[in-house]
Amino acid sequence: MSISIVLNQLITLFILMALGFFLYRIHMMPKEFNKQLTKLLLNVTMPALIINSVLTVEEKASGKTVLFILLLAIVLYLILPVLGALIARLLFVPKKQFGLYVFMTVFSNVGFMGFPLINALLGNEAVFYTALFNIIFNLSAYSYGILLVNYGTEEPVKPNLRLLLSPGILLSLLAIVIYFVDIPFPASVTEAIGSVGSLTTPLAMLLIGASLGSMNLKEVFSDWRVYPYTLLKQFVLPLCMFPLLKMFIRDELLLGVALIMLSVPVANTAVLFATEYQADEKLAARTVFITTLSSLISIPIVIMLCLT
Repeated sequence: MSISIVLNQLITLFILMALGFFLYRIHMMPKEFNKQLTKLLLNVTMPALIINSVLTVEEKASGKTVLFILLLAIVLYLILPVLGALIARLLFVPKKQFGLYVFMTVFSNVGFMGFPLINALLGNEAVFYTALFNIIFNLSAYSYGILLVNYGTEEPVKPNLRLLLSPGILLSLLAIVIYFVDIPFPASVTEAIGSVGSLTTPLAMLLIGASLGSMNLKEVFSDWRVYPYTLLKQFVLPLCMFPLLKMFIRDELLLGVALIMLSVPVANTAVLFATEYQADEKLAARTVFITTLSSLISIPIVIMLCLT
């Protein structure tokens, strides 16, 4: 596994973030524009990315393998909130930020960083495994993830069925149906969906950069909790989880996918959801920035310790 490929992908994401920072500072990405961009990402480009991940699978895995991966993903997304709450307790996180810290621990950057990294390091079959994990990621993010990120805010979101009718969760369910029923799509439609989905990564990284641009640089690095949190999230969590994963996963390819998904930094989704649901957007942006920065070191170290 080439560490240089990992570093190149991470540096590319940082360049996009830096561009978003610069565009905000020269007033080409003002706050009102960013709010609309957030809605576009959550309701259009991210759902398109989900559908495209299923439409572009070249070789289908067996039904038994697919069900095992989905079950594994469900178990992980039930365990991670508990670990996230434990980390938040260890850091004495205040109530108004508690849910956001749990959210950031649960939802790593699978869609924006995990896919390109896994594609480059493990190949197309691994990308499909990641797509299955990503379906459960989105079902979780658009259901209890919304409640987590909104926990402790001034206008809390109450559980209701409308949360389960968001474009992200509906198209995640549609993706499963498309896979099992093998619904054919014209090439032009598939290409159009892929084109829209491919906008997600650059637009999301620009948005994170713009969020950082609205902050004083000292403010980005002034929150002491972010540093021990980054150590726990980026190093301790994947290294502690790997032996447990190895006990249950015999397929080396799937094991590599699961490890990389746990090793990638906090998801851009944290900034998108924090902006949408009036949580601490600046905390989300600085944590995404610092965990992504640290991932230049943490991901190569975790891969070398566990997979080489």
